[in-house]
Amino acid sequence: MEKILVTGGAGYIGSHVVEILLQNNKQVRVLDNGMFGLGSLYPFYENTHFDLIKGDLRNMSDLKKSLKNVEGVIHLGGIVGNPACSFDKLTCQDVNVTATERLAGASAEAGISRFVFASSCSVYGYGDNLFTEESELNPVDYYAESKISGEEPFLTM
Repeated sequence: MEKILVTGGAGYIGSHVVEILLQNNKQVRVLDNGMFGLGSLYPFYENTHFDLIKGDLRNMSDLKKSLKNVEGVIHLGGIVGNPACSFDKLTCQDVNVTATERLAGASAEAGISRFVFASSCSVYGYGDNLFTEESELNPVDYYAESKISGEEPFLTM
């Protein structure tokens, strides 16, 4: 059975992704620091295909433990939104960029080639046209800049 790591799995999007993966007979491992609680994951605790590692993206030991025997990664973990990122730019950089780079490197080292990186529409700026992945980047704030920088290591994987 395929095992997928979901970083930030206790978040709003992450908990729904975990639910869908489990419904589709995947083994799911979540790496989350629990900063905003782990309540969204409680329904899955008894599921034998669910595994939670309470840890930090910035901790290499937590990353390596999380990536063990994993075939794919869905990376949703990080500091979310401009207010939080603008308030503490150093932590935003450390989590959204540096830790994401480490996750990419550790994933490649572990032989994991299937990786989903969740970005943000704010990387494209404002406009009246429909944006695509090929649209020019025009970040609206520091959060968007951190998402662009965090994505760079995956472009060469």
